[in-house]
Amino acid sequence: MVKTQVILDSDYSIIFEVNDKDWCSLSIAYNNEVTELGADSKNIVLKRIIEGLKSITKDQIVGALEGIEVKWVLSLSEKHCSLYLGIENNRKILFIQDDAGKIIARITLTNNDIQKIEDLKI
Repeated sequence: MVKTQVILDSDYSIIFEVNDKDWCSLSIAYNNEVTELGADSKNIVLKRIIEGLKSITKDQIVGALEGIEVKWVLSLSEKHCSLYLGIENNRKILFIQDDAGKIIARITLTNNDIQKIEDLKI
């Protein structure tokens, strides 16, 4: 198993764990607490997250979270969490919902955060 942790500027971390069959489990860490989000194939997870963090067009809007229009980024198997991206005051906001639709994280992403994710080699 290969474990890669991306430390974001907001004190959150995104943890990617890839097994020998290229199955990628995704978790977030904040305040020394790790929350498992789910899993999918490594290629799908990386492609959807990297593409999903790019700009939002009106035709990509699927709804609103906390009053912010969002686009869908990724839905995971196993724990069934979903990731959405919104823009508030020209800042990208990553929302993470659990399987019941409860927002479990609201992460303001910097350009540095996005670059770290785009540069991932797992």
